[in-house]
Amino acid sequence: MEGQEVEVAPLRPEEPFANEDYLYGIDLFNYGYFWESHVWWEALWNEAGRKGELADFLKGLIKLAAGGVKINLSQEEVSTGHLDRADELLAPIAKNHQIYCGLDLEDLLRSCQDLRQNHRPFSELKLILHR
Repeated sequence: MEGQEVEVAPLRPEEPFANEDYLYGIDLFNYGYFWESHVWWEALWNEAGRKGELADFLKGLIKLAAGGVKINLSQEEVSTGHLDRADELLAPIAKNHQIYCGLDLEDLLRSCQDLRQNHRPFSELKLILHR
């Protein structure tokens, strides 16, 4: 995907299931295509204007994907830094919304913490959507 521009439709947090680009990024992540999910979410982040709650949420997902990329490159310490940054971005949103863009953020944050503390394989981290 290097050098390819991705065009995406704007993501609306109240209707995440209507955005195929967002859902595709979730699928890519869950199947271990971390770089590709990063590219899709970055396009959504750019579309969201890079500022505000939605942009922070998308940047948190981008950081999760970057963590997966670094794990695949055997760079565990760098991966942990990306997971920590994802936590910093997602935790404030979780305080205001249990479910945001279809994701249970508290559950996601717990899963990330468990992943780091128990040195579980990154591939066990899945993004589960809730309607």
